[in-house]
Amino acid sequence: GGGRWSDFRFSPDDRMLVFTEYLSASKSHIWTLNMTSGEKQRITPETKADSSTVFYGAPKFSRDGKKLFAVSDRESEHRRLVVIDLATFSETMLTTKLHYDVSEYSISTAAKRIAFVTNEEGASVLRFLDLDTFAELPRPALLPGQISGLRWRVKFDDDQPASTVTSEKAEKTQAGAEL
Repeated sequence: GGGRWSDFRFSPDDRMLVFTEYLSASKSHIWTLNMTSGEKQRITPETKADSSTVFYGAPKFSRDGKKLFAVSDRESEHRRLVVIDLATFSETMLTTKLHYDVSEYSISTAAKRIAFVTNEEGASVLRFLDLDTFAELPRPALLPGQISGLRWRVKFDDDQPASTVTSEKAEKTQAGAEL
């Protein structure tokens, strides 16, 4: 058996590789591969046959390589941002107060923030979390529309998020618009 393997990313020290095994649209697992020993380890727990399936995706290492950030719908009807401690495999939901799917996210250690996009009734909303406390931060006012390609861009000595914003109210799509 098995499914599709995707979302490959190296740890900051290049000793581990994280990736996702997609078994279906609603069931997936996160794995790590030790690049020295070749040992593969599933990070996310197996779901019981009588329980619902769980989606995981977009795993990314923390700067110190001791944690993984990901998107998951464990214990929720919505896909939320989570952090998984690699020593204990404990999982903490970071966006528990939001009742919308997290569609993408990007981490900046320089800005000490996680930028993420939620799908709120068909429109994208850009949000931020403090990287140390995981508290939600004020967000910029954007025109209603779709946000894609979220990433942090380095400009001078400051990290700033950039993305593509498409809106019916805007005259054109702003690719790489600084927010």
